Amino acid sequence: MSFSSRPSAIQRGLRSGLLAAGAVAFSLPALAQQRPAELPEITVFGASNVPLEAPRVGASVSVVTAEDIANQGAASVPDVLRLVPGVAVSQSGTPGGLTQVRIRGAEARHTLVVIDGVAVNDVGNGDFNYADFPVADIKRIEVIRGPQSGLYGSNAHSGVINIITKSGRGLATPEATVQIEGGLLRTARGSASVRGQRGNVYGALNIQGTLTDGYNPSRTGTERDGSHAVTASGRFGAILSDILEVDANFRVANRSARYDGFGFPAGAVFSELVDQPNRAFSDSIQGRIGATLKLIGGRWTHSFAVTGFQQRQRDFDQFGPSFSSTGERLGATYRNALRFDTPGFLGASHTVVAGIDFQRETYRYTDTSNAEWVDGRSRQRVGVLGEWLIDLPTGTSLSNAVRHDWNNAFANAFTWRSTVSQRFETGTRLHASVGRGFTAPTFFQLYGYTPSSFVGNTNLKPESSLGWDAGVEQTLLGGKLVADVTYYDTRLSNEFTTLYLSGGRSSSVNALTSTRRNGVEVTVTAKPVGWLSLSGTYTYFTGLDGNGLLPIRRPNHAGSLSATAHFLDNKARLTVSVVHNGRMRDSRFDVSYNPSSVYLGSYTLVGAQLTYDVNTRTTVFARAENILGQRYEEIWSYRGGPFQALAGMRVKLGE
Repeated sequence: MSFSSRPSAIQRGLRSGLLAAGAVAFSLPALAQQRPAELPEITVFGASNVPLEAPRVGASVSVVTAEDIANQGAASVPDVLRLVPGVAVSQSGTPGGLTQVRIRGAEARHTLVVIDGVAVNDVGNGDFNYADFPVADIKRIEVIRGPQSGLYGSNAHSGVINIITKSGRGLATPEATVQIEGGLLRTARGSASVRGQRGNVYGALNIQGTLTDGYNPSRTGTERDGSHAVTASGRFGAILSDILEVDANFRVANRSARYDGFGFPAGAVFSELVDQPNRAFSDSIQGRIGATLKLIGGRWTHSFAVTGFQQRQRDFDQFGPSFSSTGERLGATYRNALRFDTPGFLGASHTVVAGIDFQRETYRYTDTSNAEWVDGRSRQRVGVLGEWLIDLPTGTSLSNAVRHDWNNAFANAFTWRSTVSQRFETGTRLHASVGRGFTAPTFFQLYGYTPSSFVGNTNLKPESSLGWDAGVEQTLLGGKLVADVTYYDTRLSNEFTTLYLSGGRSSSVNALTSTRRNGVEVTVTAKPVGWLSLSGTYTYFTGLDGNGLLPIRRPNHAGSLSATAHFLDNKARLTVSVVHNGRMRDSRFDVSYNPSSVYLGSYTLVGAQLTYDVNTRTTVFARAENILGQRYEEIWSYRGGPFQALAGMRVKLGE
């Protein structure tokens, strides 16, 4: 069935019902007049080398918890990130298509993605594909904006997305959860998990699956681009003594998806997405084993970890195998953190961190359709780091981090980051950070795995940036309202850009001039009464690329609103979310493959979820996406998703 702009009678009925339910749900609780509730305290794990309470964090951070995700009705991580300020999501058609995330107008490769302590950016291209990334096992997502290379090294250029899954630690009794849902577009999702702690041993296992026929994102043809994905994950740990703990985790993902390719339909002047029977298969596996030793009453902590990550991809077009690739990343880290006080000097509390890490990457790629390949390549790096955190009785928290990376395939890099957070009794908090980030050249850019079309450049220098931000956070009404406004400014040097060569070939070179990107991020969260939670974001971005144009797929204006109402004695919850994306520039090519600009119109997506607790163990829910049937494109000629409605059930055991 083709994607139609006219809603069916069933779709119109579902939309009307959801809107009516929203009006009733938000009016009923007003009769209860429950007392206001304060917003919860938050701990941030990825903004420094040690966990910090949110008021001590000087960097700009957004934290999304498992409860937030459940209330939003988000089906995948991209759905969650659309509600975060400073983040732009670009999805290539259906949920199984390539999905990229950009922070503060930077490139997708400028954001480091970490899952349970393992870096999972693509080994070959440096970015991360969020397609079909499920959320059932996620405990929290931290989006840390601004240069973080002083903590993490390469790719933490514009920020870090730190994903932490559920572990089972601290549960009084073991619990199991099963969730199923299904809906339009022949979509079905399911997950099952078990987690808990027995004595000093804890663990969690989770499996999640998604299957959908999808829709046709192309303006031509009728074939749907369906996809399916299965993910299994686990976390385990043992508290061996008062001073020694060990832990381990793994994650395995397998995904297949149909996708269309670009071409020139009859009469087309510019390239467009055309209906093609292409298929992509990918799988990945990651793991981590770590140990933590606590000495001097827990004031001196030593941690050691070994990590591994492997990804494989195979693509097939209408003629057969197209290309295949394999990437591997092995790492080892050691950190030690010492906490001490100096009551005789400023009454300060200090945490000093020092560490070293090692990483080796290997990548192999074969262009089957053109019978081209370059032998597998490897590279490695050694990094040393240090961080000093200071807390003063004046409500001041300071941090200074430095890092040096020795790379055997490109130039070494020295990076740093400094932050300050100043709290006042009036509920005002000032926060600021400044740092230098860097991103390594990708294997493709260095070695060029398709010589007939792309030539490698082993003389590339790492991209480098200097960025800062400053903001004010205000807590009002006894903690029921928190608003934050942050301004940021980043200057990017040695940016990778494309050099077009003769014979239709191209290569990557470092730009000779720097580019500047800046903007404003606004976040407001409120709980005016006990039954209602509100949140809103707004992002303004401006900046030019090396050609004096707005970078592609990054809107100047973006925003979101979300409201969750509890009613019927807290057994029922309704969340309505609105996401607005402003006008964006993208690129298209003429018949001679010369690029030109095209502008994508703004759009607004409305979603909703209604849940009801049948009893303490069983919850039923119904949710919808793109309720208004908005027609839109996040990428040139890729049509966005149509109206979608699903219903399901979640059952908990062991409570």
